[in-house]
Amino acid sequence: MKPIFYQKKIGSVSSDVQVLNLNPTPYPLHFHSQFEFLYIRSGSVELNIDGNNHTLSEGDMAVIFSHQRHEYLSCSENTKGKVITAVPSVFSKYNNVVFSMLPKDPILRAESIDENFKTVLKWLFSTKWTDNNILNLRIHLINTLFWYFLEHTELAERTEPLQNSFQRVIEYCDEHYIDDEISLDKISEALGISKYYVSRLFSNNLNMRYSDYINSLRIRHACVLLKNSSYKIASIAHESGFNTIRQFNNTFVKHMKQTPSEYRENSRKILK
Repeated sequence: MKPIFYQKKIGSVSSDVQVLNLNPTPYPLHFHSQFEFLYIRSGSVELNIDGNNHTLSEGDMAVIFSHQRHEYLSCSENTKGKVITAVPSVFSKYNNVVFSMLPKDPILRAESIDENFKTVLKWLFSTKWTDNNILNLRIHLINTLFWYFLEHTELAERTEPLQNSFQRVIEYCDEHYIDDEISLDKISEALGISKYYVSRLFSNNLNMRYSDYINSLRIRHACVLLKNSSYKIASIAHESGFNTIRQFNNTFVKHMKQTPSEYRENSRKILK
């Protein structure tokens, strides 16, 4: 089981809509509240969305819905692409879709995109915009893009519609995962939500147990310390929220398929 994390912030600024250059390096399994549109200008990208691998080539586009699990696996040499992120409120006219549906196929292939619409795509994914009037036009075009995607894909109902309670639970976990006393009971008490409902939120939205999500956050934290510090492994285990070194080792191997010592050694080899 790969570690997964919630990405609170995308890019260097806080904005309802952002246009970013595609980072050509792999990016680990994560999710966020924003919608993400990926457009490939040249080369190819392999990514995983909700457990399914997809390869995108020049002119292809992927649409990743709010809170969908995804991971950038690899890019070919000299790959260039753009990413647009937008908060769900940008698509308020599509609320019935935004919070309750997911695409069966998140990829729109170049050959299926109308030639006139490709011109819109090229302009939309340009980063040269600052004026408010242009920003308003961009939001309008993003809604047009979303409409075009919905017209060319088949939708399926989410296992459970997205609700604000799930966002609150995720943010609480992100703030308290190192606390060795965190539990379903603690979350239930802090947020005023039934612990059974909290458990269901994880299984329905992330297809994983609450405990697995907490451990994935702890293992990701431990990986950063193993790679960038000289702390002893026992200290890292404690700093990452584990009560015993045995529990830490077993959980680390389960998620990373290697021991903490092996991970540290391999990471240092890569850095040399």
